[in-house]
Amino acid sequence: AELDTLGYSQIKGVQCASDGTRYLFTNERVFRYDSQHKCFNSKFHAFDSLQSPFISFLHIDNDNRFWLGSINQLSVYDTNGHTLKVFNEEHDHCGFVTGIVPVEKNRWIVTFLSNRVWIVEYQDESFRIWEEIRLPFNSVNKMLRGTNGRYLFATDGDGLWFADSITKGTTFTEVVPTNAPTDGLRKIYSIIESEDGTIWLGTQNSGLWSLNMDDHSTILYSKDYGFPHSACTSFTEDGQGNILVGSDGNGVYSVSPDFREIKQYHLPCDNVLGVNSTHEGIYVSTWGGGLYLLSPSGTSAPVSYKPDFNPT
Repeated sequence: AELDTLGYSQIKGVQCASDGTRYLFTNERVFRYDSQHKCFNSKFHAFDSLQSPFISFLHIDNDNRFWLGSINQLSVYDTNGHTLKVFNEEHDHCGFVTGIVPVEKNRWIVTFLSNRVWIVEYQDESFRIWEEIRLPFNSVNKMLRGTNGRYLFATDGDGLWFADSITKGTTFTEVVPTNAPTDGLRKIYSIIESEDGTIWLGTQNSGLWSLNMDDHSTILYSKDYGFPHSACTSFTEDGQGNILVGSDGNGVYSVSPDFREIKQYHLPCDNVLGVNSTHEGIYVSTWGGGLYLLSPSGTSAPVSYKPDFNPT
């Protein structure tokens, strides 16, 4: 009961700061990894500030500022938890925040579950909306800036789109598969770029897709290789050339780039929300089952929590 009250059971994921410090965020709270005690806890200065009735996204920028997105609010805090800026629905028409991506020094793109994005700028020691851009599609779930500088937008219902820049007047192009059913690539829940430049997409009910952006027609559809029609929620790389895929209900899959080798790893809770690779291993966050550390062999161990609300 205590875990539910504190939001521990609904873990969203793990984010790393530029200095390597790991932060776990749940629906309501943010916790920092304590390397001395080998657990996530509340013993850091910003803990009391980093809370919301529903946290949708956490970003830690290069200056260790915390960006906390929620349903209709985006808040920025300094490393000690002091509020630097709050964008809200009333004054800024802030929507449901789904992503925060740095694009250049002191500028970030903020995506919403809608048909618009913000470019937020930090200048003269303050944050402001530098530009708001309307999109020709709706419901952005995830945004990725590729290594080639291209921006990709994965949506909940409107498929995959890309653009070479983000400004007013930008041309957005939809990626339409020619060798697979188009309807299967409408609801995209996760997106990642692997080291070789391949774009991987996780969908609601048509499994896993991969895409080479240099040749839009080359789209691999996982059904052709026996991958199940799972809801793919998250990705990471395992350091050995494979993609680890988190699924809602089927645990974690290890998939080779050509789909020829697929392994399934079950956890005590197979409702996976996020998979994050660190030097210690793969953190797997789940819906209702807490956090696990997945080893290269596929065995999992729970990661402990110390819900102590007296940070020092």
